[in-house]
Amino acid sequence: KQWYQRRVAITAGDQTGATVCKVSCPPGEISEGDECVPCPAGTAEENGQCVDCQAGYHSSKSGSTTCDACSAGSYSEVRAAECTKCTPGTYAEKEASTTCSVATAGTYVHDEGSTAATPCPAGAYCPMGSSVPILCPSGTYSSTVKLASAEECLKCDGGYYCATGSTAATPCPAGAYCPMGSSVPIPCPSGTYSSTTKLKSAKECVKYKVELDFIFINSSISNSYIGH
Repeated sequence: KQWYQRRVAITAGDQTGATVCKVSCPPGEISEGDECVPCPAGTAEENGQCVDCQAGYHSSKSGSTTCDACSAGSYSEVRAAECTKCTPGTYAEKEASTTCSVATAGTYVHDEGSTAATPCPAGAYCPMGSSVPILCPSGTYSSTVKLASAEECLKCDGGYYCATGSTAATPCPAGAYCPMGSSVPIPCPSGTYSSTTKLKSAKECVKYKVELDFIFINSSISNSYIGH
C-alpha cells in the first residue's frame, strides 16, 4: 500500500493547514481504515467503491475493476461470480442475458448452454420446454415438423400400420389386415388367406376351399378301394 498526504483546513481552535494521511489502494481494491481490501468476486471497484455486477454480467475473481458480460448460452443474476449455463429445454441467444428462454412448443433444446432451439423433427412432437423430441405413439405418424402435441400426430388409416415414431404409414402386407390405428399387421385368421395388400379387416381375408379338396381326396380313396 502507498501513503500520501492531503492538506485540509481545520477550523477548530487556531490550527490551520493540518496534515492527515490516507491509504492509496491499487485498482480493484478499496481502503478500509489503514488497509487495502480487494473487492469480492461478483463486484468491481469503481471510484473507490465495490459495485455489484449487474444481471447478465459477472466477475469471477476478487479485485476486479470491470464486470464481464455472460456469453450466449448462459445468464447471471446480480452480483454473480460466475455465469450459469442454460439447462436443457432452455437457451440464451445473446450475450449478457439475465435469464434463459424456454423452448417454444414445436421445438426442443437438447444440450446445456445452447444458444438456439431446434425444430421438432417429423415423426415426433415437442411440448414447450422439451429437451428431446417425443416420438409419435404407435398407430400414428407425422410427416411434418414442429408438432407441439401427440394430438397432432395423424392416426393410421385402415389398410396401413404405423410403428412408434413413424414419418409415414406403411401398407398392410399380403396375408394380414390392418384396422385404423394399427401399429402392426394382424395375420389373417386360421383357415383364411390374402394375396393382396392393404386389407382393413379380417372379413376381407379369403377362406380356403377345404371342402372341395376333402371331396376330391375321399373320392380318390373310394375309387382305389373299389379297384382292390
